[in-house]
Amino acid sequence: MKTISKRFFALLAVLALFVGCLATFLVKFAVEADAWVAFPGNGHLYSGGVLKNSGAIFDRTGRVLKYGSEDGGGYNDSEEIRRATLHVVGDKTGAIATGAQTIFGSKLSNYNIFTGVYGLDGSTNGTDATDLYLTVDAEIERAAYKALGNRKGAVAVYNYKTGELLCLVSTPTFDPENPPEISDDDPKWDGVYLNRATNGLFAPGSIFKIITSAAALEYIPDIEEREFTCTGSYEIGPDKVTCPNKHGTLDFKKAMSVSCNCTYAQIALELGGDKLQKVAERAGYNSAISYGPKSFATSKVDAKSASGSLLAWAGIGQHTDLQNPAHMAVILGAIANGGRAKNPYLLERTERGGVSESGKSSGELDMFSSGVAEKLQEMLRYNVEHNYGSGRFAGLTVGAKSGTAEVGGDKENHAWFAGYVEEESCPVAFAVVVENGGAGSSVAGDVAGKVVTACKKALA
Repeated sequence: MKTISKRFFALLAVLALFVGCLATFLVKFAVEADAWVAFPGNGHLYSGGVLKNSGAIFDRTGRVLKYGSEDGGGYNDSEEIRRATLHVVGDKTGAIATGAQTIFGSKLSNYNIFTGVYGLDGSTNGTDATDLYLTVDAEIERAAYKALGNRKGAVAVYNYKTGELLCLVSTPTFDPENPPEISDDDPKWDGVYLNRATNGLFAPGSIFKIITSAAALEYIPDIEEREFTCTGSYEIGPDKVTCPNKHGTLDFKKAMSVSCNCTYAQIALELGGDKLQKVAERAGYNSAISYGPKSFATSKVDAKSASGSLLAWAGIGQHTDLQNPAHMAVILGAIANGGRAKNPYLLERTERGGVSESGKSSGELDMFSSGVAEKLQEMLRYNVEHNYGSGRFAGLTVGAKSGTAEVGGDKENHAWFAGYVEEESCPVAFAVVVENGGAGSSVAGDVAGKVVTACKKALA
């Protein structure tokens, strides 16, 4: 009798485990089936590694970026636009996992959780094809691609009034109509399948001083009345923080403008790691920021566990700090928008059989108080007016911060430039990173100037 009882309870345990596993699968199926369908290994959608029978992909103006057909379709007639939009659209084989044709693959293929993939006839205009309209602008993408040239890097542009991602360019890139032979050990193609704008992480260098400034404005009441002295280095116990120049006596606003490491080392130490990290995390560090079905690579700050010179370097944008370019564009957009960032999104709408469905995002990210945002606006505009020069920005009012991030070894520093345009007709925030590009202001700043000029023309 005891043996039967034990077997009965063992059977119940096995049954409970089975039911639990089945429930877990069904939940995952309901939540993740869209992504499973779009996986390049799905033989119903891919043949010979090429996506078949899908709708077309357009930019925000209706310019075709990729059209669908039974043989996998093709791309825009312009090679420049094909190269510029490769990472945001995706290649034919799905190697670029964050391309629109992959992350929105279930929409392109008309996948339905109840009936699966249905009604495909290969036509981009027929009632069975679903077309995607993205938020990116092909001409802004082209300008960013040309400005980066043959250098590795990324450009992200974000409309801070709507949340639209207007540009997500990554280099190196290639022509998807004529893909090259790419060897895994060829440094020329390092990270070619990665969209650096959405999925790259880089040492931020001095652009992180925006976050340290926000923390100082929040927690140090008299920071704007303070005077600091820079002799070219600042000793912290047995260590020291160095500055490229001896800036002498300077106030808080001037310290950001000339990017004084010694001043920001003192500020970071006075703030302490807890407060610095609290402000950083409110601005989106150490958490995922979604732009639809995907999220940007998570920017990292670990100031809590740092002390002494390590905390000082964390406040300057070094130590273990890591920055995603698209996230930085959203941060600058939040500053321009009074402290709150519109949720970013990439899919404007879908169209099928004459029926349009919005893909717009809603909601906001509360990153800074309005008072702190206003003070940061003043400081960022001062940077442009007194340091970078406003002439490169097509007559627009711009606030910005450059960054030159040390990457160690014998490699050149990463060059950063991030900012926003303060114009009703062109409400954009941007972030540019040029890998191993050297000085942020001159290298990444020139790229930013050309991109802002393109934004002005595209949004006119």
